[in-house]
Amino acid sequence: MSSLSYGEFLNGTGILDSSSLKSPLWFANKVYIAYCSSDAFMGNINENETVWGWYFQGQQIVYETIRILRDKFGLDHNSKVVLSGSSAGARGLMVLYENLVENHLPKGIDVFAFLDSPYYIDVVPYTSSFRGFLYETSQVYVNYNVSLDILGVDCKAHYSKEPWKCLFGQYRMPYITLPYFLMLSTYDSYQLSRNIGQDPPYVNQSAYDFAETFAALTTAHIANLMSARERPPNDSRPTPPAPASNELRPYAEPLFGYFMWSCYSHAQSATEQFYLSSTESGVTPSKALGLYLSRLSNSYAPPGAATAALGEEIVALNSSIISWIDLCVGFGCGGGCVSKVVVGDERARGWTYLWSLVSVAALMTVILLVYIVYSMSGFGEIRRMRGRVAYKGLSLGIR
Repeated sequence: MSSLSYGEFLNGTGILDSSSLKSPLWFANKVYIAYCSSDAFMGNINENETVWGWYFQGQQIVYETIRILRDKFGLDHNSKVVLSGSSAGARGLMVLYENLVENHLPKGIDVFAFLDSPYYIDVVPYTSSFRGFLYETSQVYVNYNVSLDILGVDCKAHYSKEPWKCLFGQYRMPYITLPYFLMLSTYDSYQLSRNIGQDPPYVNQSAYDFAETFAALTTAHIANLMSARERPPNDSRPTPPAPASNELRPYAEPLFGYFMWSCYSHAQSATEQFYLSSTESGVTPSKALGLYLSRLSNSYAPPGAATAALGEEIVALNSSIISWIDLCVGFGCGGGCVSKVVVGDERARGWTYLWSLVSVAALMTVILLVYIVYSMSGFGEIRRMRGRVAYKGLSLGIR
């Protein structure tokens, strides 16, 4: 894959959109990294026989992009940064996040991660033709020279005999302590299509049973993850002072956002579904992210105030988490999902929501949404940098 065919500008939608009606990040300078490395941005290896003569240097592509932003575009400690990824990009960001903050971004920078659909769960596939996502992840670790410093100190210690688990959503996300906003679907269409071996409608009832078990496991894992992130109710730490108007500052502690709908979908943040589809109570990913951003800027009631309700979602204002979770039961049951059709098979239960997957470029992307104190050229657009960059013999193809 290559980015050489890309133009200088890309008119993105969803989280990338420049309209204030579609994205809470409409005003941001945006840097888009096309997915050309085929390694979920985890690889760090030059061509050799192990990898069939190919380069897999996704790590270095991300690191080099940040270096260019620092050296040529004014990225410094006064900048406000959202690191964002979708699908493979989100998996890469999940793994690289802490290392980026500790070793590559300017010290003291304001930053959080937006992770769209990185949360893969470890299940035995329904179809025998697929060995499973954890097996694929183990092969990435074995063959792509994944650097030990991106595994996370605590995660690496816990899974010392199976370090590849630190590249896998179910096992890695509990060890991320920096602030993030996680977006996912209980019926993740990519995971289900690979695990079952086809998209719905399914021929066998057992395939629907597998999908329901998958959804229940996903919901349980996220509930446990949220529980571990909750701020204790008797926490005596002081409330941070409110910042100046419209100023983004980190919460006094890491703030975690969770958006999970019951749609049959995957990685929709760079599509129009980001601002059209919603949870059952009518909250879109765009609105949820905007509310999360407002919490980051500390524009919330002081601890001890009454909770604020958004439909079925209850947001505790003195909590370290903020969440929007669909509570319905049944395959693809989310009432706020757009593009719904009735499954033709008589064994289908309720509605199934069939969304076409977004383009490969949108799915498998890491996006750096960079808020620079000094305006960069191309404000409100996605500008691609000129000049090819060589790193260890790898041409990054950034023009």
